[in-house]
Amino acid sequence: MWAPHRLAAVVILGATLVNGQNSTTGNTTICKNSDLNFNNSNVDAVLSCIKNNPHPPYPYKLFIDRWYQGALAIPGIVNAFQIAFYGPYSWTRDSVLGGRTPTPTDLLNLTSLDLPDLENIVASFFIEWAGKLSDLNVPKLTTISEALVLNLVGGPAINLSFPSLKYVEWGVFSNGTIDSIELPALNHTLTVEVFSTGELDCNAFAASVVNATPAYNVAFDLGSNTSVICNSKKGNVTAFKPDSVSSSRSSKTVANLLLWSAVVGCISSVA
Repeated sequence: MWAPHRLAAVVILGATLVNGQNSTTGNTTICKNSDLNFNNSNVDAVLSCIKNNPHPPYPYKLFIDRWYQGALAIPGIVNAFQIAFYGPYSWTRDSVLGGRTPTPTDLLNLTSLDLPDLENIVASFFIEWAGKLSDLNVPKLTTISEALVLNLVGGPAINLSFPSLKYVEWGVFSNGTIDSIELPALNHTLTVEVFSTGELDCNAFAASVVNATPAYNVAFDLGSNTSVICNSKKGNVTAFKPDSVSSSRSSKTVANLLLWSAVVGCISSVA
């Protein structure tokens, strides 16, 4: 998991899990509300619901039964409020932070997820404790207004690609047997943390995403010097984008000092 000081994802997770639990009550397959909960017996009914109601008053919230088995394709959804797919879990009391935190009791048996039409997520995109996922397809996903969290620990090797994703407000967090992760269009996120037990080239990956994070300026307490963290079998990388203004000022300061040294030297020689 992620470092203890990265608590944002944990806070979001707790809130989202409560919503996920609530969504399992009632009949969600006839679009009486925006919560859609997929299980192995209702997929066709839920997809029919989406097809017949492509533009609900509020964007759909997508959940999955903790005991779901196999692949899942969800066409027809362009905007979602959130996606929260979790494996089985129980609540345990946190003696340090207080309150309750979710603890996985098994792995989600979702093997692949296809969201071919999805473009925007109003809140967060969670896939947690998915130990069987080998394929994730989101070719049109452009914006996530909160966080992208993929916990694939215990699963097979996977190549992740988000070809259109430009904006993730809070951060990208992923761990598992990740051999590659592509974010070629990303131009804004606060932080990126990837912990892989696979063949991920962290040097190349960090270089490809670091410019999407805020510039680090220690003088004005802006950004972070750990905005990109990547660990894998091939090495560990921590990176940040330097602030161009402070870098420019530093260069000018050095140049001025050199010039002043030269002037002082000339005055001394004349004297």
